[in-house]
Amino acid sequence: MAVSASEFAALCQKSRRITDDHYSACCPAHDDNSPSLDIKDGDNKLLLHCYAGCDFASICEAVGVKQSETFLEKGQGLSKVNREQTELDKEIVWLFETLRKEKKAFSNADENCYMDSKLRLARQS
Repeated sequence: MAVSASEFAALCQKSRRITDDHYSACCPAHDDNSPSLDIKDGDNKLLLHCYAGCDFASICEAVGVKQSETFLEKGQGLSKVNREQTELDKEIVWLFETLRKEKKAFSNADENCYMDSKLRLARQS
């Protein structure tokens, strides 16, 4: 199981949540008094960026996390943001197709939103 951004942030000093899957913290790989590490959940891996220049391996090693633990295993799924987008796309497609059966009229923007959602879902298949 991959280490999430929230789990990794909990291992660092002065961590704070910026958004659902984005955190900042003091970098454990160097003497850091002010948060300089960005921690995010990517599509299939944990993303770490130290603004002081520490490399990924050093940051992981400093908190005792193996680099292999920062990647999703095959079949583990999408990041939270992508899961939410997928659910939203499914709802848009379902709603559009349901209303289309009832002969509802749609604007060009509605048609474009529907097509974008269909394309995103098709790419995941």
